[in-house]
Amino acid sequence: MKIVKTLALMAGLSTFFALPAYADGLIDQVNGITFDNKGHPYRFNGLQIDREGKVVKLLSKNDKRPSSPDFYLNGQNKTLIPGFVEAHSHVMALGEQALELDLSDSHSLAEAQEKLKKFADEHPSARWILGSGWNEQIWHSPTMPQASDIDKIVNDRPVWLLRSDGNIGWANSLALEKAQIKPAQNADKISPIGILTGDSITRMKQAIPPLQPVDRDAAFLKAQKIFLERGITTVTDMGSSVDDWNIMRRMGDMGRLRLRIKSYAQGLEPLLSIAGKYPTALLYNGHLSMSGVTFSIDGNIVSRHAWLKQVYADSNQQGSDNLNDAKLRNLMSRAAMDGFQVAVQASGDAANNQLLNAIDELSESYKGDRRWRIEDASLIDSEDFKRLSKYDLVVSMQPSSYFTDKSVIEQRIGANRLSEIEAWDTLIDHSVPVTFGAIAASPFETMADILDRQDSHPDQKDKKINRESLFSYYTIQPAYASFSEKQVGRLMAGYYADFIFVDRDPLTVDNNALRQTKILETWVGGRQAWSQNSNQ
Repeated sequence: MKIVKTLALMAGLSTFFALPAYADGLIDQVNGITFDNKGHPYRFNGLQIDREGKVVKLLSKNDKRPSSPDFYLNGQNKTLIPGFVEAHSHVMALGEQALELDLSDSHSLAEAQEKLKKFADEHPSARWILGSGWNEQIWHSPTMPQASDIDKIVNDRPVWLLRSDGNIGWANSLALEKAQIKPAQNADKISPIGILTGDSITRMKQAIPPLQPVDRDAAFLKAQKIFLERGITTVTDMGSSVDDWNIMRRMGDMGRLRLRIKSYAQGLEPLLSIAGKYPTALLYNGHLSMSGVTFSIDGNIVSRHAWLKQVYADSNQQGSDNLNDAKLRNLMSRAAMDGFQVAVQASGDAANNQLLNAIDELSESYKGDRRWRIEDASLIDSEDFKRLSKYDLVVSMQPSSYFTDKSVIEQRIGANRLSEIEAWDTLIDHSVPVTFGAIAASPFETMADILDRQDSHPDQKDKKINRESLFSYYTIQPAYASFSEKQVGRLMAGYYADFIFVDRDPLTVDNNALRQTKILETWVGGRQAWSQNSNQ
């Protein structure tokens, strides 16, 4: 199925992704900032890079410069900081969505319908109309849309539109028919006809014709460009399929892989098919590896699929678990015995409790540095906070989703529990390693939102994350979460020279100015991977 003119897109991107040879380099006259393990800033004004694309030395004004580097760049006093490390993302899903109908900037149902009509008219040969990004909260709508809202615009082709969180879908009547989904079969009985969650989303995706390889390649390149535009130089792909991995390998073989990708397989079958007995080596000069696997206990709170100890405030549901205790332990054990890192999706407090019980048992058998990962941890029971610090684990959170869906989350769990959602400050107080993802927005926007939230609660000064240490949750901490803390996340001797130029000093501006920070250039391994002045 052709979604875009992929051959033209691929041709246009081929020039952008042509790689020069590695060389000794000096980037000088910069306002350089990096951070230590505690988030304390260290300033420098020159960066020396070797032929492997790694940092040789951070230079101060008084340090002697190399006499004849292969390349030299005068930074003209622009601010240079480490590239961001994305802790939890879905690379191919992002790329595919970027080639489809984008409803993220629609501010009403009527505007979304208008965009849908325009897209359908511009793609008359598309067998399905696919899109994403809508959010009824942004529309200020008290209810979800329904199938009839699409049928009024497009009724001759199936239409499938994912919500901005990726956990709720909106289908027209023909798409429901193609997927053989009747209203009574949707897991969420209180949703309008056409709004799908849980297993119904899986059934819908199975009904959609698969993309051709050329379309998938184009989707990867599009996703890569989006990450680089956001200043993200390393991505944790949480849930890679065998096909996803093959695309990433193909990009590496063709010299088009600019991002660093830490891949976690979507379950045991792709893990064993790709990596076999042990985690893979670092491929393409540290740009790709598979060292872990992800499993899922529950979904998210917005879709009411997070597994809670109490019923949701707006229904009599508690969500549900996808894995019973025995199966969860068996899956985790099978991966851990071969040295793979285990990441488990556990959003609700009941899911987190189940996962902690499993880690408690498995920690007796699997010693050493394991760093069990809890993904999308949204709601954790106060009694479990004390347990978290006992184990060798990392809690991965998504603050951007909290800020996007704060009002609907409040509807789901009640205003009295809202303070318990995304309680990263409490986790940090308990010395629990925490890392942040920022799929939905620029990391700078989310950092400003976090600082604004803290500023609105002056009585919690002792729990504040200061601005300097906040950067570590988008650089050092996600690197630690994937066992990459000696390769990326900081700029220091021996680390990859992954950095970004920005248009202001993010440590000295106010929150609003921080939110408006622009990425000027993104460099990976000492080579420019993206520039705002590029036409690509």
